[in-house]
Amino acid sequence: MRAHYESVARRGPDRSGYAEALKALKGPPFPESLRYLYDWTLEICGRSGVSQLGVAPVTYSTIESWMRLTGNQVSRRELRVLIQLDHVLLHPGND
Repeated sequence: MRAHYESVARRGPDRSGYAEALKALKGPPFPESLRYLYDWTLEICGRSGVSQLGVAPVTYSTIESWMRLTGNQVSRRELRVLIQLDHVLLHPGND
């Protein structure tokens, strides 16, 4: 469906379905209460080095070092979210 909506949106506002496509591509509003996790992910993302396949996924040791240097404490649930966000940002479509 996303590919369809992107195709309609590229055709421009003169086309039928343009407004619907833009609305569908926008997605839900960003939950501001989780902004800090997104910000943390941007700080950590890509800091685990590079491999032959590109940017390496974030590692536990990278997160541990980041926590020690910044003083931020990460719960187990937040840790899982950071790892998932890193995966989505650096390796989209590789689920």
